[in-house]
Amino acid sequence: MKTKRIVIYGLALLLVVFFVLTQQLLAGKLFPYSPWHVGFERIEGSRASFLVQRGAVLLDTTMVNEMLPHIETSHQIQFKKKPVLAVFRDEESYLRLSPTRARFCAFPSGCLVVSPRAQQEDQQGVISLRIYIEHELSHLLLFQNMDLLSYFCFPDWLLEGWAVYTSGQRGTSWYPDSLEVCEMIRAGNFMPPAYFKTRHEKEIELDVEYPIAFMYSECACFVEYLITEFGKTEVLGFIHDLLYSRNWRDQFQCSFGRTYDEVEAAFRTGMVD
Repeated sequence: MKTKRIVIYGLALLLVVFFVLTQQLLAGKLFPYSPWHVGFERIEGSRASFLVQRGAVLLDTTMVNEMLPHIETSHQIQFKKKPVLAVFRDEESYLRLSPTRARFCAFPSGCLVVSPRAQQEDQQGVISLRIYIEHELSHLLLFQNMDLLSYFCFPDWLLEGWAVYTSGQRGTSWYPDSLEVCEMIRAGNFMPPAYFKTRHEKEIELDVEYPIAFMYSECACFVEYLITEFGKTEVLGFIHDLLYSRNWRDQFQCSFGRTYDEVEAAFRTGMVD
C-alpha cells in the first residue's frame, strides 16, 4: 500500500511538472526556449528569422540581415543557424514572456528578445537599436559556436567587452568612451574585469553616474588593450580557444604568454598614466 501511494504521488508530481513546464513554454518565461510561440508570426529573412507578436512593430529586417556578415567577419566565425529576433507589442507581454527585464537579451537557444521600450528609445534618440542588436548578435554568434560547458565557463568580461568593442557602443547613450573611462579610473574607479558579473563585483565601490555602463565600457577598453598589446589575431584566437575551453585563466596565459593578473595590472597602470 505504501509503495502504491509513493507511485501515485510520484506520478502526480510528474504531471504537475509537465503542466507547469508546458505553461511556461507556451505562455511564460521559457518563451526563448520554446518551439511554440502562440500569438506570434514567424517571418523568415535571408539571414535571420523574426518572431512578431500580433500588434507589434516589426524590426528593420533589412538592417538586421545586412549586419550579420559584418558580425561574422569581426568574429572570424559563422552562425550555424539563423538567429531568431522576437519583438513584442507591449511591455506587459515582454515582461510576461521574457526571463529578463533588460531591453535586450540573447539566449543560448539562439533567440534574441527585443523589448518595445528599446524600440521606443531608439525612435527618441536615447539609444541606438542597431548598436544594441549588433551587441546581442555577438553573443548569439559565440553561443552557437560553443558547447554547453564553455557557455558557463566563458568569462563575462570578454563576452561583454568584445560585444561593446565590436559594436562601437562606447561613447553612445550611457556608455563612456575610452577617454572618459580613463578619467574615471584616474579618479579612483576601477572594476577588475575578472570580477565583472561575479560575486566579487559587490566588493568594488564605484563613484560614477552609471556603474553598469562604466563596467561594460571598461571591459571593452581592456579588450582594446589586449588587441593593442598582442594583436587582433591573437585575441580572436583566444576567443576561439575558449569556445571549447574550461579554464579561461590558463588559456589566457597560454595565448598571451603572461598571466591575466599581470596584464590586468599593466592595463590599469596604462589607463592612469
